[in-house]
This record gives sequence, C-alpha cells and structure tokens, in this order.
Amino acid sequence: MLGLTAPGDEVFARHFNVPERSVSESEGEQALAALGLLNPSKEGLNWAAKDGATGNYSYNNLSAESDEGMVTVSAAKLYGAHMDGETASFDRADFEGVKIYNEDEDVTMTVDALSVVRPSPAMAKSIVAALSELSEIDELDKSFGNEDMSFGAMALNNVEIESPEANGTIDSLVWGKDAETKLSDMKLEGLNFKIAPKNEDDYGTMTLKQVSVTELNTELYKSHFGATGLSQNPFSSVGLWGKTFDTFKLEELDFDSTAFSFKTKGIEGKAKQKGQVTTIVQATEPMIVKIKEPKDAGSSFQQRQAYEAFAELGFDEMVFQSSQTSVMDIGKDLIDVKEGSFTLKDGFDISYNYQFGGADTAMKTPNAAAGSRNQDAAMDALKTMTLND
Repeated sequence: MLGLTAPGDEVFARHFNVPERSVSESEGEQALAALGLLNPSKEGLNWAAKDGATGNYSYNNLSAESDEGMVTVSAAKLYGAHMDGETASFDRADFEGVKIYNEDEDVTMTVDALSVVRPSPAMAKSIVAALSELSEIDELDKSFGNEDMSFGAMALNNVEIESPEANGTIDSLVWGKDAETKLSDMKLEGLNFKIAPKNEDDYGTMTLKQVSVTELNTELYKSHFGATGLSQNPFSSVGLWGKTFDTFKLEELDFDSTAFSFKTKGIEGKAKQKGQVTTIVQATEPMIVKIKEPKDAGSSFQQRQAYEAFAELGFDEMVFQSSQTSVMDIGKDLIDVKEGSFTLKDGFDISYNYQFGGADTAMKTPNAAAGSRNQDAAMDALKTMTLND
C-alpha cells in the first residue's frame, strides 16, 4: 500500500470559515421573511425563542408538523442572512438536534449536528423549506446537481436512520469546495447500514470505516456528466490527462448479502501533476469475494451460475489484489502504464507494462463526437490509437 493518511480536521476547517458580513437590520429581516424565518407560522416552522440582529440569528426548539409527519430542531444559528438581488440567502447555518419523522413511510432520521456554508439562494431556500414541510425533502433530493443548487461546504455528525426496511448510522460526513481553486475535499467515517425488505429473506449490510478524497476536481466532469448522465461524446478527454484528485483512501469496506460478500482493508490512490504530465499511483489491499450457495430453487439464475462457476474452479472465495502506476503525458499523446500487478490468490499472478498512444489525437478527430451515434465514425477515431510494448 501507499501509506497514505486520511485528511485531518484542519483540511476541512478552512471550508467552514465565513467572513463577517455587514447587513442592515432591514435587509436581515427581509432575508428572514423570504426564507420563512421571520415569524412563526402554523403552516411552516414554529420556534420557542428567537434572538439576534443584522444578519445573525439564533433559534431554539423549532418544529413543523403536517399530515406526513414532523420535523424538530433543538437549535439553529444563521450567519450573514442577506439579500442576493431579489432572493435571500445566508453565509452559514448550523442546526443541532434535528429529527425528521415521516409517518407515511414510518421513517425516522436524526442528526446531532448539521452545518451548511455558502449555499446558493435556491439551496438556502430549499433547506429551510425541507425543514418546514416534509414533502420538500424529496424535492431537495431531486434538485442536487442542478447548477443553481450549490453550497460551499456541508458537515453532518451522528446520523441515524430507522425504518421497517433499512437501518443505518453515519458517524460523520464532511465535504467542502474551495471557492478559488474549485477543488473539493471529502471524508466519510463510520458507515453502517442494513437493508432487510419486509417479508423477504434477502438482506444486505455494509460497513465502512472511512473513505476520503482530497483536491477532487469536479469541474473536469461537468461537461461529461450532467443531469441526464454521460455526455454524447465517449471520447471526451475528461479525466484522461488532467489531475482529477490528490489523494484517495478507503479503509475497511465490508459488504454482505444473501447472494455474495465483498470486503477489503483498503484502497489507495495518489496523483501528481507536473506540466503536461500526470502520474497516478494506486494500490489495493486484498479484496475478498465470496459467492454464497443458493438457499433454494427460487434463487436467481445469476447467483446459481456464479456459485457453480466458483465451485468448478475450486474456490470457496476469491482474493484479488492489484497495483499500478500510470503516467499520462499529453505533450507526447502517450499513456504509460508500468509496475502493473493483478493477482488472484491460488489462481494467477499477472505483471504488466504497456504504452497507449494517440488517445488525444482520436478525441480531436472530427468523427470523435459522433462516436456514440455512429459505429463507423467511432472506428475512424480509434484508428489513430496505438498499443505499444
């Protein structure tokens, strides 16, 4: 492995620092009114106490109730509530003791602490609306990824979800994006979930100690991925040459179900860029896959087929491990993969090195953009590519 360490709190602290904003009392109240936080409402949020002025406000014992269920919040603080043109927003909001109960689906979610920093006006309005009306939570979820629904950072602590079909906890989740560099940092810790549908024997559990990524360049993917999925150009150079992240580290992932199980102690990756050359090193701890024996004839055909294939090869489980270094030189239009290793314990041990050339040239051919819609055009674009060594 590469010996990487997960990012510490200091990496994320800068994402949550917001400068003090000068807001007049009238502008602050105008922003609160637009957000539905100026006065308690029977149709929206109520609270036991409210304090503050000039853009900074605190609330105690907030609640909202409807036919669908109830939302309660022990305390909330808004910093820099202001008007952004004709719409309202805030610089940061901290919520404590959040509990959401959906009566229709019998789902309860609790969050010890939630912080949101630099939301767009549309996001700020949607967050408050979701706390005021349960139906707005679904709308908020559907809107993620839209250009006008953005925020600079978010942190969740001690999340718990309980329902008849799924239960789970997350110790913490933090994500932040640098306003200048547009690079993001993310860390999730202590994931533990179990899905067990009603009246079914099937189940699925997943535990994850930690996963983190630093300096993730999401901007490179905007033209390639959108609300409808992949772009129409499969030859897009997104992520091929540029450095898309600095470090990636996953620790102790364990998935188990009635059909198969998968676990690994870790996966790591490190990227560096110098001029036109990007170098990515990646490695995995052993990844253990086990196909379980079908319980009865009602099991899926795919599960029975996979189990029989495992048994024919003499495996109770398969243990994979891999590592490689990729050097991508856009100046030479060359991808050099070296020190490659892919092994299956008691099965095979493959070492490989190769060079792949002409990818950038292919992406710039007139036919490349038509590749996903015309097979002949795709083949013409591929003619410029070479596989060496």
